[in-house]
Amino acid sequence: MTLKEIRIADLAVIYNTDEFAVSATYKDGEIPVLFEHDYEVETISNKAISTPTSGVLDIKSGDKFVIDGINYKCINFDHLETFKTIIVISKIWD
Repeated sequence: MTLKEIRIADLAVIYNTDEFAVSATYKDGEIPVLFEHDYEVETISNKAISTPTSGVLDIKSGDKFVIDGINYKCINFDHLETFKTIIVISKIWD
């Protein structure tokens, strides 16, 4: 097994929604996500989530997510070399 294959196999364990991750609706499907950090700047509160990059290859700012029934939009993201993507999301206030 190559190092890349090992890393991808590790992600499958970490992002297992039966164990650690939660399911998020993104576009027309479900992706596993982990909450990483909360960011608060003055009155703005954002959250950082991570997910395997393979599920969000075409992500862009403004994309919508639904996590635990709450609507969020992508503020920023970073595809990491570890095959996961960190996404900063903000709650959409209706």
